[in-house]
Amino acid sequence: MVKIYSLLFGIIASASICLYSFMYILRDIYYYFENKSLRRFVNKLLPFFSKYNFLLLVLALISSLFHILGVFINTPIFSTGYVVFFILLIIAKLTFFSSRGSNNSYILKILSYLLLFALIIHYCI
Repeated sequence: MVKIYSLLFGIIASASICLYSFMYILRDIYYYFENKSLRRFVNKLLPFFSKYNFLLLVLALISSLFHILGVFINTPIFSTGYVVFFILLIIAKLTFFSSRGSNNSYILKILSYLLLFALIIHYCI
């Protein structure tokens, strides 16, 4: 029963990680492509993702913590689930506990792509 709940938390964490990373992907699509209809479509989606970005990050962090506690408690420390959680912790630290003068947007963009890549590796292995 606990394993079923932990897998459910894993699915919730995966969905919120994908939605969190999707904001940075949409921003890059907007800047790299010159297609006006594509830019209009991205402009309609970006306010939604910008508004709920912190909520998605918190949801991903809490869900992945419950997922790790249920599934990965008896696995070695070099499991891919721990890598995803570690990257998520770094993103949360930079998002919630950064200083006012620092600009971490480029680092957060790179870490979100890395998080999405680690999540794909986690599913494939």
